[in-house]
Amino acid sequence: MKNRGFTLIEVILVVLIFSLAVGMVAPRIGGGALRMKERNFVTAMVESLLKSREKALASGKTEIFFIDSGERTFGVGQNAHGRIPENADIYAEGLEDLGNGRYAVRFFPDGTAPPVKLDVTFDRERQYIISVDPILNSVSWTEGTSS
Repeated sequence: MKNRGFTLIEVILVVLIFSLAVGMVAPRIGGGALRMKERNFVTAMVESLLKSREKALASGKTEIFFIDSGERTFGVGQNAHGRIPENADIYAEGLEDLGNGRYAVRFFPDGTAPPVKLDVTFDRERQYIISVDPILNSVSWTEGTSS
């Protein structure tokens, strides 16, 4: 007698293994999407800082990168179009306080700026550090913790 098919136990076992695999993989995919959004935001901030620096070099005039904590926006010059996510907190060292919840980084015509450190923390857990380094004349970011 030929056996043509699967027994009920085999089918249940395969479904159980499949559901366990999906259960372990799905949360990791969701967490990866969240981290991707966070990195996209941090990258957008760094790109805006770099754009401010490049505009200062090209125009020969001081350019300003703004952060408006009240409106939760950031950007170059008066065009603060970038949105700061609701789950993000930004702690800063070296920003110029313009009053009314507005802060700035000034890039001078030679592309330099004072030292600035932005600590971007999401959900009070995940942290990214954006640095404006006047010695290296660079803008960079790292993931991790600050001391």
